[in-house]
Amino acid sequence: MIRNFRLLGSAIIFVASSLMAQSVKADICEATYFSCKVGGKVVSLCGAQLGDNFNIMLNIGTEIVAEMSQGEKITITDYPAGNVGLLSVHFKSKGTTYALTKCDGMECNPDKDTWVSVIKGKKKVKGSGFCEPGSSTGFTNLPLIVDKKGNNVLDKKNFLASYFSISKNPKESFLTENIGWSN
Repeated sequence: MIRNFRLLGSAIIFVASSLMAQSVKADICEATYFSCKVGGKVVSLCGAQLGDNFNIMLNIGTEIVAEMSQGEKITITDYPAGNVGLLSVHFKSKGTTYALTKCDGMECNPDKDTWVSVIKGKKKVKGSGFCEPGSSTGFTNLPLIVDKKGNNVLDKKNFLASYFSISKNPKESFLTENIGWSN
């Protein structure tokens, strides 16, 4: 009988610690750079001081799917095209490419103006999709400033600038895959 109580007590402690670990994982972020819901799950790009390091993490639901520390680069592609401006934050982690893309302009569908692309090889995988209408924060707190020509550039005074690089090269297929260009 006592043995059964010990087993029950151990099981309760395990379940409680597991639930606490999940809530800590979901609440670890100190600063959020992007957030939206895809398929009912919150997708967020955020940062947190973890010990001696500041890390940037991509979370899908309660799972941290990618984590970057200083020295690893996250690319920001700023791609203006006619009446559309695309801004994408993308990076590779463990053979998977993650991209968060926002469309601004007259040709963007307001209900499908932000999307998440999760690509392994050349195939989209689970986690990809359009952000649910009204759920996207867009990009905030990124180390960007606008130069004299109106282009986004890295703010070298912001400590986050060392985590990012800027690309003006629109070769990435996930940038325009969800845009319906009108004539």
